[in-house]
Amino acid sequence: MDFYTYAIFITIYVWVIFLVINIGGFLLCKKFYFEKFKNRKIFTAHTTNKQHRFEFINGLHSTFIFMITGFLVFFLNEYNLTVIQKDFNQWGILYTLISFFLLHTWHDTYFYWTHRAMHEWKFLKKYHVAHHHSKIPTPLAAASFSKVEAIIQGGFYISAVIFIPAHYSMYLIFYFFITYIAAIGHVEFEFWPNSLHRFPYGSTFNSITHHNLHHYYGKGNYGLYYRFWDE
Repeated sequence: MDFYTYAIFITIYVWVIFLVINIGGFLLCKKFYFEKFKNRKIFTAHTTNKQHRFEFINGLHSTFIFMITGFLVFFLNEYNLTVIQKDFNQWGILYTLISFFLLHTWHDTYFYWTHRAMHEWKFLKKYHVAHHHSKIPTPLAAASFSKVEAIIQGGFYISAVIFIPAHYSMYLIFYFFITYIAAIGHVEFEFWPNSLHRFPYGSTFNSITHHNLHHYYGKGNYGLYYRFWDE
């Protein structure tokens, strides 16, 4: 695939995901299902239109940076600096499934420690303030980063294509997965059933409440998927 075709595809892909998941998720939560789920609202405080505009504008900036990150992946691959698989049959379906969990594990590690660093390292704190502008988060807040933080978040993908072998389609699927999980984690209602946390594996999950508490108090609960790093 030449760069021109690739760039068009990546551009459409990242912007459609932002439109469907972040903007669509925001509209579903605020305009269609707010009354239905208000009894599951985590905090009584409400978001404002000013907050929504701030999140939307930052989300545009972040998505643009993620798009540029996708372009960079193309050039890294051109110089044979990635481990992207082009032949689906090279390692088969089993490894394709395994590669998802490798990406998942690395992203959990990468996100936790970079996120925690942006809270605890003085020179990084100022770049994380924009994200915490949303004390009560929304799906738009999931992409509301400063430009520096968006670059750091995009760094996960650079590291993934360099160190974790996977078919190129898996990286695309995982980008969708990341965006979806982040948006769900930033809604203001708790959807996970209490029974989930009674199971050994389920008890390790971060709930929506965990991340809402992180936004409201600005500390702790740094993970995206699991709680074991915090614990």
